[in-house]
Amino acid sequence: LGCRLLMTKYPDFAVRGVWRAPTSKEVKMYLRLVLGIIIIDYGSKAIFFRWDRPLRVELFKNFGLHSVYHVHPLEVFHLILYLYFLYVFLVGALFFRFSDKWLDRLWLVSSTSALGGATALFGERLLFGGVQNSFYFAGPLMWLCPPCASPNFSSYAWTPADFFVHAAFAPVLILIASYF
Repeated sequence: LGCRLLMTKYPDFAVRGVWRAPTSKEVKMYLRLVLGIIIIDYGSKAIFFRWDRPLRVELFKNFGLHSVYHVHPLEVFHLILYLYFLYVFLVGALFFRFSDKWLDRLWLVSSTSALGGATALFGERLLFGGVQNSFYFAGPLMWLCPPCASPNFSSYAWTPADFFVHAAFAPVLILIASYF
């Protein structure tokens, strides 16, 4: 809505790109990337998540394994958010192409990452009624996700899908960069 208002109120603001149908090669690459991100998320849980190991195992300073299951059932908000992600990061990424080759590739990869992460989180809430976190950040690293950090700001347990969803900020920055 903000981008639409920006383009209607300021006619000089023109995003440099074209709307077009994606080629079959682009669709296959996009779907493979999304599937790869989902496999990375579920694969990390299959390999690293352990019910019998609730304590943190530090691999590197401020980073390690932490098997925590957060009960977080699927809500209507999650469905609406997932449909929004499908609309923006599937339709937008496949059917809009930037004139600049590097912005276009960055747009496609960041959109794919965001949609893959959202699909993994949505699917996990739908199938398991919660999220299984398999890693943790502590110290300065936890600021990769400030709203997700624990109330006393000591550590943050996460899934790879959380990291991929944060790529949703990149397309907004790419739209702004395309203007300049």
